[in-house]
Amino acid sequence: KTLLLQDHDTKAKQLIAEKETTKLTLEEQHQNTVTQLKSEMDTKEKKAIDDLKAKELDMERKLKMMKQDSERQLSGLTDNHGKERNNLKNSINEMEKSIEKMNQEIQIMENKYDDARKEIQSWEDLHSSRSYCNLTHLHEDTSAAVTVASKAASQH
Repeated sequence: KTLLLQDHDTKAKQLIAEKETTKLTLEEQHQNTVTQLKSEMDTKEKKAIDDLKAKELDMERKLKMMKQDSERQLSGLTDNHGKERNNLKNSINEMEKSIEKMNQEIQIMENKYDDARKEIQSWEDLHSSRSYCNLTHLHEDTSAAVTVASKAASQH
């Protein structure tokens, strides 16, 4: 019995020692695994941060390019608008000058028309007041026509 008990105690001590060894081994493996996982996690985190920074820089670069393009387009459109506006103003000024010139020409034509109507009316009045035609009348009519023509020529 004592031998059996001794054997049992030895076995128990051996099992306890193996248990401690296994426990230490497992704890060491656990610690190694945790350290390895932390290292991998740190590496992946650093890579993710670097990737995010690279993407952020790329996005900032693209935004800057887009902003420059937009500003360049806006500047071009603004310049074109200014040129078009000036062209339209010039066209309007030219048209206003043309209208003014046309109004002056219309006034001249109306004055000439009035003068012609007056002359026709005077000839009609003169013709209706004469019952015959002679050289005196021809001389008066020719003198009147020359006077009117001279007056018209001196005005131009």
